[in-house]
Amino acid sequence: MGQDNFSISTNELIAIKLTRLRSHAARWQTAPGQYLDCTEYRMLMREIGMLLAYEVANDLSTKKNPVETPRGNADGTFLHGNYSAVVPILRTGLVLADGIQAVLSHTHTGHIGLHRDKDHPEHKILQYLEVLPVADPPDRLFIVADPVIATGDTADQALRILKAHGAKKISFVSVITSQKAKDRLSNDHPTVKFYVAAVDEEVDPSGRVVPGLGSVSELLFGFRTTTSA
Repeated sequence: MGQDNFSISTNELIAIKLTRLRSHAARWQTAPGQYLDCTEYRMLMREIGMLLAYEVANDLSTKKNPVETPRGNADGTFLHGNYSAVVPILRTGLVLADGIQAVLSHTHTGHIGLHRDKDHPEHKILQYLEVLPVADPPDRLFIVADPVIATGDTADQALRILKAHGAKKISFVSVITSQKAKDRLSNDHPTVKFYVAAVDEEVDPSGRVVPGLGSVSELLFGFRTTTSA
């Protein structure tokens, strides 16, 4: 196994909001096709993104220069180099990315669209979109956003896309990951820094994290499209 490059949050406020997120998901195990009130779930997802952004901010490239105040000069910290880029994995990464950018307001935005082909025998991950800012300079930080890392397949493909694009400095923000995916990604992508709120121990036969966050896509965007949670 490679190095452990996962930062598991110890922030109690994140833990409280994650608990509310899980609890809200449990209350909305409703029949397929029913519209859902996604207000609270979306709000909590966005707020967790904001809080995790404070942790990933340590990866920003900065420089020190004096700054003038009304009563003299003070030591100052400034962003260095090109703007960082937040890259949500569509579509569930959008709300998490919005929370990140509420704090890291200087960032540019890219998008990676990935879809699991349920008709493929191996449930192959298909790419349908790649819109990314240029990877220049080499220390430009790309921040990937995806609420759940279950098997690690989607995260792995997104990271490979970014690396092929030329990204050298990558952070990955997620609410939960499975232990299996954590071990895999730590080994396969040792230069990527991962920031997560919690690690769940199990992945069920369908590839969902247990206990997880419910049907994230439906709970974020308000319409039930599947027959199971």
